[in-house]
Amino acid sequence: MEAGANLKAVPCLFGLMLKFTQEDAFGSQLIVTEDADLREQWFQGARTEQPWTKRPALVTEDWNQG
Repeated sequence: MEAGANLKAVPCLFGLMLKFTQEDAFGSQLIVTEDADLREQWFQGARTEQPWTKRPALVTEDWNQG
């Protein structure tokens, strides 16, 4: 898949997940392990916590020293 296609597909996929939790499964929570950080207000408003840029993090710092 081309990078340009990803830039269109990622917001579409997250929009679909948001719609599902608001309309089809209201009150449900989806846990997504993805590092997307869309700037759109609807995406930022759906966050439950801020991105982990410092400790604690899911990946230890020594993994990044390859």
